[in-house]
Amino acid sequence: MAASLSKGQSANRDGIGVIAYDGVAWDERSLIAGFLYDFKSCAPRAFAVEPGLTAFVMQVYGPFQDDYGNQARQLAISYQISRAVSEKINWQNVDVRKLGSILDREVGCVTSVHPALRAAYNAYLAGD
Repeated sequence: MAASLSKGQSANRDGIGVIAYDGVAWDERSLIAGFLYDFKSCAPRAFAVEPGLTAFVMQVYGPFQDDYGNQARQLAISYQISRAVSEKINWQNVDVRKLGSILDREVGCVTSVHPALRAAYNAYLAGD
C-alpha cells in the first residue's frame, strides 16, 4: 500500500491510489458517515481520472486514547476497492451503509475499522 498522506493529498504507486486524511467529527457516528460519503464520492472519480489505477484506498485517521490516558493518532477506518469491483457499483444509487459488506465479500477489496469504533460502525451500518 502507498504511504499515508496529509489531508488533501494523494499518491499513486504500483497502481494503487491512496487518499489519507485526519477526520474531524463531532462524534463517532459523524466520523463514520463522513468517511462513507467521502468514499462514495472519491472512489469512482479516482478511477475516472487515473486510468492506470488498479485499486483505490481511502483512510481516515483520528485521535484515540488508551486505558492509560495516552492519546495517539491512529487509523480509524480504511477501505480498499479494486477497479473491477468499482465498475460493478452504480455509484449514484448505492447505499453507503452497504459499501463495507460489498467490499468484505469481494476479492481485492479490504475494510479495516479501529476496534474502538467497531460497535458504532456496526450500529451505523445496521441503520441504528
